[in-house]
Amino acid sequence: MNLTYFSLWVLFVWGTSPLLAQLEVQLIEEVRGIHPSSGDSDVEAPDSTDHSQPKRGLESDQVHFLNGDRLRGSLQSVDAETGLAWAHPDAESDIVFALANIGRVDFMSEGRGGEDLHSFPRVLLTNGDEYRGRIVGMDADKLVLDSAVAGRIHLKSAMIDSIRPFEKSSAIFEGPNSQEEWEYNRSGSDRWTFRDGAMYAGSHNQIMGRHLRDLPDLVRVEFRLEWKGNVNFQVGFWGQDPKNTNQNCYTIAIQNGYIRAYRNYSDAGRSDLGNAQLQKLTQVSEIDVTLLLNRPGKEILFFVDNELVSRWNDSFDGEINGNALILGAMGNTPTKVSTISVREWDGEFKTDTGEKSQPLDQLLTINGDSFMGTLEKIEADTLHFKNDFARFQVPLERVSEIRFSRENRQVPRLRNGDMKLVFANKELITLRLKQLKNGSFSGDSEASGEIKVDARYLSHLQFKPYDERHQVEEESW
Repeated sequence: MNLTYFSLWVLFVWGTSPLLAQLEVQLIEEVRGIHPSSGDSDVEAPDSTDHSQPKRGLESDQVHFLNGDRLRGSLQSVDAETGLAWAHPDAESDIVFALANIGRVDFMSEGRGGEDLHSFPRVLLTNGDEYRGRIVGMDADKLVLDSAVAGRIHLKSAMIDSIRPFEKSSAIFEGPNSQEEWEYNRSGSDRWTFRDGAMYAGSHNQIMGRHLRDLPDLVRVEFRLEWKGNVNFQVGFWGQDPKNTNQNCYTIAIQNGYIRAYRNYSDAGRSDLGNAQLQKLTQVSEIDVTLLLNRPGKEILFFVDNELVSRWNDSFDGEINGNALILGAMGNTPTKVSTISVREWDGEFKTDTGEKSQPLDQLLTINGDSFMGTLEKIEADTLHFKNDFARFQVPLERVSEIRFSRENRQVPRLRNGDMKLVFANKELITLRLKQLKNGSFSGDSEASGEIKVDARYLSHLQFKPYDERHQVEEESW
């Protein structure tokens, strides 16, 4: 029977005999060479080859090419020499792609390992990589880490930027983590979108916010702001409506070369607190913002890249007692916000801008104490520290963060064959690819040497991370 005529006849009987239609669809599949498996609807290979990795659901992953094309399917293996093997429902056997034009692979079911990887200590490297695991020990040469995704790892101490042994204990909020944790003034494609640990806005007046429970009177807010074009951004705090920066809250506007602060209150209207010129905003496309907020004192300190830009005090007699943090992309400038952190502030601050070149390590405890000196070692869950006054020990459970001196730091070199492995808990590891097979990724880096990573925990793989063609993926913001 002619296959086209046969297909039309099946569509006709679909509404009158579902069972018969199902049988005819199966016949069509057999004519096309597709054989349903005993489990789900995976494609069966035309020969008896025993593939080393069983195929997952054939629509579970997505490969992105550097020219912007995308393809659903299932990643089977990756090899630095032979390329990427990909299974697709419409292919009788695996498709092998050369690695030269592949941008990334997304795994649609993130965190497939089923364990909570967020609670482990965080080790941040000088190249931006982030490892998580239990700290076994550390000396001048190496840090030994038991990783849930890669087993025991030895990281070069000189390539470590900072360590947060128990970062969750002191944070009121850290993110962004998902699309759902925010409220929006717009819906659909006109609202902020979440991708790879950051929020993106691409159109006019996109506002998002969230309520923060148990917000103390003294708060430290930090985030990274990036933009394309002329910056036009607002951050609101102590707000009542997380979707509005112009009602019952304090707002700071970051626009072109100026920073402006004002207070909006329903009974008193808008009051400008002042502005400051910041020419730097016209010369760069990203900044790190820090806000130190004193609610009872109605005091606001605004820092850009660790430099104090302005300090405002409000003489308003009333109270603004909301707990919402609000972020707004107010112009047509594509905007990106990442690494948002809200913590309690101890009320102290320094205006010394030379800290970046400070030749000493900094130890921060969970109760807000700060010490400058030298980290000697970590052993038996205890940190050994010295300064000009004493040598002392601090249990790791009492340490909020260790920031290492910028002097004598080393950065892993950029190498051909490097890939970025991103995990659902924001863990990020750069490795030179050797092979991904049987659920295990093997590779090496200057920081860690050769390691194997359990691929079940991967959120996505980024190929050729230094290729400018990755900008195709970023055109939406």
